[in-house]
Amino acid sequence: ACPGNIGADGLAIRSHCIQKVSYTKSTPRIIVNYAFNDDVMSYLSYSRGYSAGGLNGDVFMQPYKPEISDNWEVGMKSELFDRRMRLNVSVFHNDYQNHQITVGRVIDGQIQENLFNAQESTLEGIEVELFATPSEGWFVTGTYGYLRGKYDKFLVTDTSTDPVTFEDVTVDRDLSDISFLQHTPGRSWNVSVGKEFTLNNGGMLTTQVGYNYRGRYYSSAALTRLERHRTDTLGLVDARVRWDLPNGKTSVSLWGTNLS
Repeated sequence: ACPGNIGADGLAIRSHCIQKVSYTKSTPRIIVNYAFNDDVMSYLSYSRGYSAGGLNGDVFMQPYKPEISDNWEVGMKSELFDRRMRLNVSVFHNDYQNHQITVGRVIDGQIQENLFNAQESTLEGIEVELFATPSEGWFVTGTYGYLRGKYDKFLVTDTSTDPVTFEDVTVDRDLSDISFLQHTPGRSWNVSVGKEFTLNNGGMLTTQVGYNYRGRYYSSAALTRLERHRTDTLGLVDARVRWDLPNGKTSVSLWGTNLS
């Protein structure tokens, strides 16, 4: 049932079908940075991302176009307070053309998941990283991430076969309202606090406890946000104790995850 291969009698004209696609693209990248002093540096970058096009593996062999993204990022990397705190911040904005995305639908009574192109989409976000040693033996780490994306234009054409005439029937759909972020939460963060103890025998004992938060996300770009595609918010408490032996070669750890 590949394109143009069904005759008036509903039978295949040829024993096989061949379709070919060919794509190529240049992907430049440029980064400019400026050091305010020995401890603070800022940067601005632009890059073009590219993912080649191809063909879906269904009987209609629908092709999809290459994905192209223009990526802008501005950020800062720093070590402050006599290098007792490291703080990195980045803000980014990505414009996509022909964003490749897998969409699940029901065609001719069959569940299909094919790769389509969202003609125009935007993704922007913030990332923050922190590492600090507020006092002797203590250390604090933390990260924060925020993502916001949308499909500015996402039109697809589905093809099905009329069971009476055996002709291909096309249906145009607007998918711009479906969830943009798949397998990725819009907001996530974690923080952990640790303490190092120097033992009398020369060894080291390190304790650490942390909390990880992950926002809700969808695992598939279904036309409706079905509950079975949704993963709700999740918060995990983890802890670890590590004993470094005086020989400098051996360590023993005990850890637990999801302790709450």
